[in-house]
Amino acid sequence: VLASDGEKMSKSKKNYPPVNGVFEKYGADAVRLYLIGSPVVRAGNLKFKEADIRTINKNIILKMYDIMKYLQLLIDLYEDKTGSKFIPLGIENIEREALENWLLEYTNQFIKDIHTDMDKYDLYRIGDKIEDLIDKLSRGYINLDKCRRNLKETNDLNSISVFFYCLYHLVITMAPFTPFLSES
Repeated sequence: VLASDGEKMSKSKKNYPPVNGVFEKYGADAVRLYLIGSPVVRAGNLKFKEADIRTINKNIILKMYDIMKYLQLLIDLYEDKTGSKFIPLGIENIEREALENWLLEYTNQFIKDIHTDMDKYDLYRIGDKIEDLIDKLSRGYINLDKCRRNLKETNDLNSISVFFYCLYHLVITMAPFTPFLSES
């Protein structure tokens, strides 16, 4: 691992940011994803750039927290509307709309791809796949779901159950790479 200027990291040169500061500022999950996606995994050199960790934190960690908050908001609204506690339905027994089918298909393909990459020890592509998934969830599914809910064209319990199922399985799949995020 090299400093951002391409030279070997050195305490005497102080050519790297304080490690504890990076962990406190961005979290261990962002650093872990940065290193997993780096050339170091393939025995290459890495020019350590704090800006890259900041980007991972913004595009993956913070967006995933927002996605989880959205699910919690949907559950809270459902419980307020019905007066009963949300208990997710089994996805095999419910009528699904096209948006839920897309979400399930994408989730299942993501899980399959991650397991395939892990079996082949191709860890360096996992961060990109996670970022792509989170982008599709935050900019795709959630935006379409909000429009649909504004038009009141959805079965709340069914759609929330599918979203819960997918998010639950995504978090489990991501746990080896983002354990702190997965724990929350």
